[in-house]
Amino acid sequence: QLNVSFYLKDGSGFFLNGTRSVTIPPNSSRTVPLTFNPAESKIYYDEICFFENRCYKSGCLKVQGKGFTEKFSFEPEVLYIGNVIGCQNKSAKIKITNKSGTSQNLKGFVFADTSSRFTLVNPATLPSSLILAAGESFEIEINYSPNQITIDRVDRAFIYYRTEDDTEWNIKILGTSQSPKIFVTQETTYGQIEVGEKRLKQIIVENISPYPILIDSLATGTDFIIVYPSNLKNKILKPRDTIQVWVEFAPMSEKYYNDFIRAYTSSPCKLDFAGELSGRGLIIPLDIPI
Repeated sequence: QLNVSFYLKDGSGFFLNGTRSVTIPPNSSRTVPLTFNPAESKIYYDEICFFENRCYKSGCLKVQGKGFTEKFSFEPEVLYIGNVIGCQNKSAKIKITNKSGTSQNLKGFVFADTSSRFTLVNPATLPSSLILAAGESFEIEINYSPNQITIDRVDRAFIYYRTEDDTEWNIKILGTSQSPKIFVTQETTYGQIEVGEKRLKQIIVENISPYPILIDSLATGTDFIIVYPSNLKNKILKPRDTIQVWVEFAPMSEKYYNDFIRAYTSSPCKLDFAGELSGRGLIIPLDIPI
């Protein structure tokens, strides 16, 4: 049997329904449900690609669909609430306009949000039904709150409704987030040092986020000492700005030392980022001739 996984190259107009992997017994076949859900009047091109992990074969099949405006237009076509900082939130609006020449009765509204990151702002609840006269519009405001500060998110939601002819329509909502990211040199090894000696190493602290981050402070444990900058506080790092930190290791006894240097930030989100420090103290016995 073969285990086959599927994915869409683009995914802007086509969607895979349900499972994205199937098991195919010998001399058998399986179907993969694919939904075409255009957001605007144009031709959509995509490829549904597959990979099987027995013989490591892969390939893609071209798909095409054409969307056209029949009754409703959406402005924007997809409600995109993008690049929201992970601990913050942002709102945006989308407008439905009746483009047909007659009144339309919209009913059965459902707000489908499996991520629980979106909320209705205005209206606070969707109507049970809504009559739009020809050319009339209805506006919906949505808030996106990623509530995730350690990874970037991509979340989708939909608002479904039906018309009198039982045709189902939907409003597409897409939210993306950017979590704050500070790079700290991940591993700094001082090696073996004789007790009473000292050794300096440089650690890099860099803002790899696309927005400024406030560094409240830098700190290490008691076995390693920040020599420079000696008392850094409330330093704003712009994107790609760096701080060169010099840390001293001066072992006081014969043993292995392990600790961390941490960069603390409270803006735009409360986080800390760490890099590991390690070294070994040695006592070298004196060889005194008799």
